[in-house]
Amino acid sequence: MNAPYTRAFSFSGFQSNRPNLPLPGQRVDIELDNIAQAMGSLVSGLAANGPLKPTPPGTLLANLTSSTAIPTAVTVGALKGSLGLGTAASLNVGEPGGVAAYNDPRFGSNADVSGFLTKAGNLAGLTDLPTARQNLGLGTAATRPVGISGGVAAYDDPRFGQGGGGVQIPTMYVSVAAFAKDSDGELKWDNAYKAASAALPITGGVLEWPAGKLTLKNKIYEEFPKGSQQARTITNRGQGTDATILYWPNADGGIQYDFSYFAHSAHISDMTLSTGYDSPTGSGSAYRLNVTSQFYSAGFRHPPYNTIFRVVTRGDDAPFNQKYWNKGIDIRGATIVDIGFVVCAGGSTAGENTGPLGDGISIEGATFGGDFSYTVLVNIANFQFVSLDRGLYYGDFIQGVSAVNGNAVYCRAGMATVDNAARKGVLAQLYVENFQYGIGTGTGIEILTELFTFAAVNCTFFTKRNLAGIKIDHPVPFQISNCWFQGEAYREPPGTAVPPGSNGLIIGPALIPGGIVTGCVFNALAAGLLLQEGSSGITVDACRFRTNAVNVVDLGSRNNFGIANSAEDGTLPPATLPELSGAAGTGSRAFRLRSISDGGASLYTNFVQDKAGNLLVNQATGGGAPRAGLFKFDDQVQLAVGSNFASARHNGASLPANTATNVTWATIEDTGGYRNAGAQGRFIAPAAGLYTFTASVRFDTTSAGTLRQILVLKNGASADLPSDTRAPAGGGASTQCNLSCTVRLNAGDYLTVQAYSDVACSTVGGTGYASMMRVS
Repeated sequence: MNAPYTRAFSFSGFQSNRPNLPLPGQRVDIELDNIAQAMGSLVSGLAANGPLKPTPPGTLLANLTSSTAIPTAVTVGALKGSLGLGTAASLNVGEPGGVAAYNDPRFGSNADVSGFLTKAGNLAGLTDLPTARQNLGLGTAATRPVGISGGVAAYDDPRFGQGGGGVQIPTMYVSVAAFAKDSDGELKWDNAYKAASAALPITGGVLEWPAGKLTLKNKIYEEFPKGSQQARTITNRGQGTDATILYWPNADGGIQYDFSYFAHSAHISDMTLSTGYDSPTGSGSAYRLNVTSQFYSAGFRHPPYNTIFRVVTRGDDAPFNQKYWNKGIDIRGATIVDIGFVVCAGGSTAGENTGPLGDGISIEGATFGGDFSYTVLVNIANFQFVSLDRGLYYGDFIQGVSAVNGNAVYCRAGMATVDNAARKGVLAQLYVENFQYGIGTGTGIEILTELFTFAAVNCTFFTKRNLAGIKIDHPVPFQISNCWFQGEAYREPPGTAVPPGSNGLIIGPALIPGGIVTGCVFNALAAGLLLQEGSSGITVDACRFRTNAVNVVDLGSRNNFGIANSAEDGTLPPATLPELSGAAGTGSRAFRLRSISDGGASLYTNFVQDKAGNLLVNQATGGGAPRAGLFKFDDQVQLAVGSNFASARHNGASLPANTATNVTWATIEDTGGYRNAGAQGRFIAPAAGLYTFTASVRFDTTSAGTLRQILVLKNGASADLPSDTRAPAGGGASTQCNLSCTVRLNAGDYLTVQAYSDVACSTVGGTGYASMMRVS
């Protein structure tokens, strides 16, 4: 600083306004330095014309100190400038127009400061607030509250999260490599992930992994905000399955995310997850999504969405060894999961086809604290399973899984459900399409527990040493259509017989009530279709059977084979109509044709097989009463009977107590040529053959006694023909006795009906068929 010196800081003002604070030392040093520089400059200026000399009397010094005025030859302004004096030097202290004294009372505690802003008043003295805010550069948000209606949103407002439908916070991308430090040694990539994840906001973001084989010591584990209903989403994205390889040489590696809130989600793509842990016990899960809380109703407002695309899970040395993941992709309780373009490779105990190990994709509901959360809507497309115990494992508490466009090779089971004995919860739908299973050691698809529905469409099963292409061993409505079950192409050695136990489709032995098999091909198998004892009501149609040792083995009941099936050797079961079997000992249910008469009544023709295997054809009205006509076909004779023989009992006939009495018929209906003797109550056979005979007799309402009975006699003797015995109905009701039998008669043989009661009573006739005899 050059002369003149001007004070740049008011120490008195600082002390007045901040009495409790010490003077700032830095400012004191600055002011002292400025004074020193000004004095040095002044001395230099005075000595410019030579060294300073003592001033003799009457010179400048005398002029400055005398009471007389400075001579006009001396410029006062120049002297003031040389002395560094300001304008205040010419003013009086404590007078109007001058300067205030240091201890001016207006600066004290009792000073009148009205009209000035004060610290204690917190700007309460402002009267023009809009202008003050404008001068401070404040916007309209400065007056709004945070986080309430009418205000402004907080930074962590949950509406900014994924799926809320509000404003979306831009996705944050973080490079994991940016946090990788060689100084971290074997924890280089473990620590890099932790730092990169910590750099993301609460809503998550994308973690970008570089290319290379990146070794991690520990499992990547993260519990998404516990107890928070702020949705968080993390994406792990590599540079390609051949480029980015996350490698864990130790046991229990992989990536695991625990979701404490239904709406949390995660995505992974374009990388390989590899394990180098060599053990028959495996190395945990390569990628696991795990729900740790119940389904929240808020989930409907914040639906999660998880994706797994272009990911490989495998051992470090590929399949056929003991470096493998127990579960490649492990979904437990997560909802809405899309899995696509994935390869899951397992291990084996001693090379190819020797005990494949691990599950490729495992789907289960989550259980915790005695409760559970369903896994709902998992869609798998474009996948490959290699050397696995189960390519796809379908566990407990699942609703809706589809697997489309994939194959499984060297696997014990391409897909399998939880075993029924171990099942804890409900399993719903499984839909499989365009799936190929080959070079396997077990079964293509195993359904070992109850499902709501199962379908396999357009699938191919190459059966090499395996149990079956598909095995269903528990109740499930199923549809298997347009599938190919092939055995011949993989005979070992070539040209030998079909491998033992190599079957196409096995149903049972557990009860399987209903299912459809259509449009399938069974070729070169030990048994194309094996319906075991529990199978029932299975419909097989439009299928082709080629060069199988046995085309169909049907050990079940009521299984149906349509007319569109074909077999090159012609050894198919005959075509059957569905669901016609009746209860044991009753024959079949009726197959009925229906027509409408001119008067609008329903007319039926019934086809029934009796318990002896005879075919009966009759006609009936809508109410089921016999109308006319019956054909009966058996192995000895064919009868064509045009009508029935029936007589209504006349009114008022009496029965003596304890006396068997022939029932006679007052009205005879005989339009088919039968000979009869109605007065004697006889039916006389016109020709030799088997006849079906029925009789009904109604007793009156007498409730006395204990026995009412009717019996049928052949040529006047019982001949081991049936009877019907009843106790009186009582309560003012009639007692009805009925009997039916099939009997062989020669021409001229006759049948009669006797009625018996242990007390005197009467029988009831009328115009109906309450008391009647009928022969067919």
